[in-house]
Amino acid sequence: MGLLMVTMLTACTAGLGEDEPTNGSDELHPKDMHQDEQQDQDVPSENSESTEEVTIEPSTARPVAVVVSNDRAALPLVGLQEADVVFEVLSEASITRFVAIYQSEYPERIGPIRSAREAFIDVALGHDPLFIAHGFSPGAEARLYSEEIDQLNGMDYDGTLFARDSERAAPHNSFVRVDELLATASEHGINTEMMVDVPFSYTEDELQGEAAEQIVVSYQDANYAEYRFNENENVYVRYNNGDPLVDGDTMDAYEVDNLLIVEAPHAVIDDAGRRHIDFDGGGNGLLIRDGKSQEIQWKNENNQIELVDESLALGNTWVNVVPSLQSVTIYSDLERE
Repeated sequence: MGLLMVTMLTACTAGLGEDEPTNGSDELHPKDMHQDEQQDQDVPSENSESTEEVTIEPSTARPVAVVVSNDRAALPLVGLQEADVVFEVLSEASITRFVAIYQSEYPERIGPIRSAREAFIDVALGHDPLFIAHGFSPGAEARLYSEEIDQLNGMDYDGTLFARDSERAAPHNSFVRVDELLATASEHGINTEMMVDVPFSYTEDELQGEAAEQIVVSYQDANYAEYRFNENENVYVRYNNGDPLVDGDTMDAYEVDNLLIVEAPHAVIDDAGRRHIDFDGGGNGLLIRDGKSQEIQWKNENNQIELVDESLALGNTWVNVVPSLQSVTIYSDLERE
């Protein structure tokens, strides 16, 4: 992948928050490098070991960070497989959302798009991306419109740039296309090209560690994320609460080359249950790839999550941010069927 930068700081409730509208107003081989704002429209649904490090040249394409729902009512999701990095971050209660970072490859469309939280901005900042969300918490709104980060929001482009899928119910029906986002950003004088630093090192060596065929990340209220190793493809398949997480347009299950689980302090900050996540101090984590798991340390370097003395295999990377590694269970074989 051209980016493969896990930057600092990463679904949604069955109910609707006050910040979101309910209607139309409202190293191996890297990936290949793969308009104007539209009028109101509905979008139809579409159904051998080496000790050498691999050097990756940075791309000049500006990353795009997109907040995607992980609510059961929002399934199936669309467009996560093409993301270079996908963060999964708690918002309220056991609700998680994804912050998907795209640079080297773009899907046809991405969604459903949901609202921003401050922690989502935090995980995106180190990528210096164009930040995309549909709605915001009060704290996130203040930061987004302070010009801390370049952004486009569905509250300003509902039904146009953020197109509503006619076959889905709001608020789980907002979708975007990256080419249209970048064209609109350019029209508004926002830079759409950026030289980015790649904070990770990459290697052709297999990870040395304990067997990790199945990984379960438990959140409260019986909500859990799961990754099962496909030995034939040397990838992990993502599951939500026991079911494969399948793309709604391609009908393929999402596959993961590198899984990072990072521990960071969480604190509830308001009556709605929103959280502050402290990424400043670094901490403990797990690196999982090649069917193996290794305990790691991570640090915050220029708002990026960087691994200490560990390397990734080239490919996509999913990052689960958790309050405690005690919520993670690793099975040496596929025991939890």
